[in-house]
Amino acid sequence: MDKDRKLPALGAGLPLVVHRLHKRAVALTPDRAIKILRPGRAPRVAAASTAVAVACAAAGFGAAEVLSSTDDVVEFSLLPGTTLYDLGRAGAQGESSDGLGSPFPSTSSLVPRERSGRRVVAGSSLAGDAQGAMEGWRALADGWPDFARTTLELPAHTSGDEIEVLRTWYGHALRFGSLDRLDELGAAVDEACEALAETPDPAVTLHRDLHDKQALWDGTQIHLLDLDTAARGEAALDLANLLVHVELRAMQGVLDRADDIAAILMGAVDKLEISAQRLAAYAQASRLRLAFLYSFRPASAPWLGAWTDQALTRK
Repeated sequence: MDKDRKLPALGAGLPLVVHRLHKRAVALTPDRAIKILRPGRAPRVAAASTAVAVACAAAGFGAAEVLSSTDDVVEFSLLPGTTLYDLGRAGAQGESSDGLGSPFPSTSSLVPRERSGRRVVAGSSLAGDAQGAMEGWRALADGWPDFARTTLELPAHTSGDEIEVLRTWYGHALRFGSLDRLDELGAAVDEACEALAETPDPAVTLHRDLHDKQALWDGTQIHLLDLDTAARGEAALDLANLLVHVELRAMQGVLDRADDIAAILMGAVDKLEISAQRLAAYAQASRLRLAFLYSFRPASAPWLGAWTDQALTRK
């Protein structure tokens, strides 16, 4: 689909890898990633991406360079590596990852192999190597406290904002009847919101959409994607969301050694002195939000019921 009335810059023939109707699209060319947005939104995305690259550098992470921007288009340099999601999936299924550079999750087969002077070769020790994936998780956890502690002028994202996000997603599910057990889920949402409303931890720099498809590992360095969601808020938000995605991947059968990965990530939790109560509150909100989100994706049907059960039994 090339036409989208709310994305006028979306032209025919662009090599799209993502298209969220009326919201955004991403196209890949041999030398750049092109993010297409609603008119007026691109300048903020470009500015935020450039600013948060400072936090990435402090943590030893790579970040895409903004090459150009207009009112509704931002062009980024490509990044090397393979997402932690794809590395985990390859390891769990005994496959060989293609190991190609990617500026966007799950698109690594679409772009050339050489990026920024680095090469990740298909069939190398990184491609489909479970140990290589674990090294990537360790690098992410080791650098994350430095990323979070970098002081940047960013919008605030409070627990109240997260409550609004969760209630909005529940409202979507309720409106369309996209899940069973909506009464039980509504009660769980109320409990999660009460927990989120308790005394917060201090604010740090957040990615605000941190999961295993947002981090690329090239064998030596982590590179982060989608920095324009960054904000100042509780460190528990990012790490709880990442830990819950590890739970989800284990349930989907696309990740081995989930317990080991969780233990690695808990090292970052400890370094940032995240309270157990705040981590649990944000984790439960993430479980519920993911249940609502995936209820609109038909491919989730084989495992969504089990995930909903888990969201209703975990506190």
